[in-house]
Amino acid sequence: MPQNFKVMNLNLQPGLGVKVTGDILPNPQRFQIDLGLDENNIGLHFDPRFKFLYDNNIIMLNSKQGGNWGEEQRVTRFPYKAGTTVES
Repeated sequence: MPQNFKVMNLNLQPGLGVKVTGDILPNPQRFQIDLGLDENNIGLHFDPRFKFLYDNNIIMLNSKQGGNWGEEQRVTRFPYKAGTTVES
């Protein structure tokens, strides 16, 4: 089951950062972190996919503005390992 983490009403400014620490389950499919103003305005959609649908060890990145998704980016550098604690 995917694990989702959403932070809304976020007013990030240039030069500020967000640090997330968590445990990756032993047999994950994916997890997702969304940072943004609301459901229709997401500045960062971060979606590491271990084994989900047709994707294996891919990080999907995107953003949403006014309810419309932008162009999806696929990152093949995959530093995450099942059953570990991560800090990003």
